[in-house]
Amino acid sequence: MRGAGEADYLLYADGKAIGVVEAKPEEWTLKGVELQSSGYMQGLPKEVPAHRRPLPFGYETTGILTQFTNALEPEARSREVFAFHRPEDLVRLVQLGRQTRLALGEMPPLNEAGLWPAQVEAINNLERSLAENRPRSLIQMATGSGKTFTAVSAVYRLVKFGGAKRVLFLVDRKNLGTQTLTEFQQYVSPYNGYSFTEEYNVQHLRSNRIDEASRVVVTTVQRLYSMLRGEEEFEVEREEGSLFEAAPGLVSAPVPVAYNPRIPIEMFDFVVVDECHRSIYNLWRQVLEYFDAFTIGLTATPSKQTIGFFFGNLVMEYSHRRAVADGVNVEGDVYRIRTKITEGGATLEAEPEFYVPRRDRRTRERRYAELDDDLTYTASQLDRDVVSEQQIRLVVRTFKERLFTEIFPGRENVPKTLIFAKDDSHADDITRIVREEFGKGNDFCQKITYRTYPSPPILRRHSQSTTLPVIRSSFATLFMAQERIISNRGGFVKRIMVIIRSRIPSFPWASGQRILSRLFLCLVQRAKHLCRDGRRYPRLLSCTAQQPRAGVPQTSGTQGPKRSTRSGSGPSRRARELQHR
Repeated sequence: MRGAGEADYLLYADGKAIGVVEAKPEEWTLKGVELQSSGYMQGLPKEVPAHRRPLPFGYETTGILTQFTNALEPEARSREVFAFHRPEDLVRLVQLGRQTRLALGEMPPLNEAGLWPAQVEAINNLERSLAENRPRSLIQMATGSGKTFTAVSAVYRLVKFGGAKRVLFLVDRKNLGTQTLTEFQQYVSPYNGYSFTEEYNVQHLRSNRIDEASRVVVTTVQRLYSMLRGEEEFEVEREEGSLFEAAPGLVSAPVPVAYNPRIPIEMFDFVVVDECHRSIYNLWRQVLEYFDAFTIGLTATPSKQTIGFFFGNLVMEYSHRRAVADGVNVEGDVYRIRTKITEGGATLEAEPEFYVPRRDRRTRERRYAELDDDLTYTASQLDRDVVSEQQIRLVVRTFKERLFTEIFPGRENVPKTLIFAKDDSHADDITRIVREEFGKGNDFCQKITYRTYPSPPILRRHSQSTTLPVIRSSFATLFMAQERIISNRGGFVKRIMVIIRSRIPSFPWASGQRILSRLFLCLVQRAKHLCRDGRRYPRLLSCTAQQPRAGVPQTSGTQGPKRSTRSGSGPSRRARELQHR
């Protein structure tokens, strides 16, 4: 190199120089080597063919740590990478008319149509963080405030305006991936009227192969790790359980990750992690750090560890209290039932000839055995390692006894009730005990989990019932269950709308209009699949939220398809078909 000595390695692609590598011993720190690499990049002799002068790319490595600088980016900054980029990708970067980090600083103003103020704030703050070249950004939004829709809106802009080649959307179990795919399918661009999936390919991975044409890839952390390990197949059943709700000890140490040439580090420009939990940034962080990409986290309840992983860059903080004040969420009253065991655990004393049932976690098979020693368990172990049916029964019985006197005074029927369980087995215990304590049959109380198939009939068969406890053993909300039904059974859309709008007299109607708008959007998207000329006929539909007046029979307030504005004719044949469907 002219005036700078000799570089350790000169990188070639397509017969031309494209970058340099400066190698150092393991004990060296790399920031102090950057000036040396920069000198090599600028001092390439004229007789050496090159893609560009000065050379655009520089690496510093110890064999354990490697950092990379792209001199084509504005305010070029070195960053740590898992491995070297492929030559073909370096050629692609050289030939780009505009680098991604430059495009992020030139994004057009956000079209706020269809977005809540909090969503607008979150997207603007995220784009500002990305424009400042911050590698990790965390969005905290309360459950029910539209985190996933916010993320989909942001991803659309990154793909359309931000120069994103491909975006990875990570979830922690399969049913959340299905819901995310539905969000992408239902998203309609405010810029051209097309749905996301009409404009770009979105792939929900069901095999260990990524389609090169995909612009967005939705998958679980489990499957991604399997792919990085080079496994050809991964059983879908292994994606159904949440990694973060699994039994302690299943994954006790950070998982090892090695470079896989079939999945290069530059495959994704952005990685979105939905429903962030502390575990993913501890045990699974090497999976996230594999790609040379921006990382965007979504969570409702960030921990200190989560915020630390994102370098304290919390770009949006939207609490439940703010969501209630904005009319997005509804406040609730807390009625707490405490027991001694739930507060402090207990000790089960070992006694001769006293047999304790032991239940297999997977098969639920019972066998009886004596305790060798006293068994002391904490409150956190309750219903996971140790099951106390009497404790569950006490809570359910207390709820029943005080339901019509303290919790809902004046009511005569049991209201629809959601009971959140710790895991699948815990949900089974609660379901059985609720039926026994209330003296009711199967229809009175049913369990809904990610394994429930087909779509839960409990939300359809009992649409007019007011005596319907529901057990859910995941952290999804009832609204998510409705979205799941919409995505799987298009014919249920109107029925769900009727339930929300007219079957609940005490429904908070200010927030109801927002929910109806989302459901109406789902109906419009369904119409676009029914009509080949779908971008025209959904305009015939509309919906309103009206509180039922006293003394007036409660009927659906959904307006039917309006007549076309074409003179001399009623609705077209396809419009009538759409109305019928």
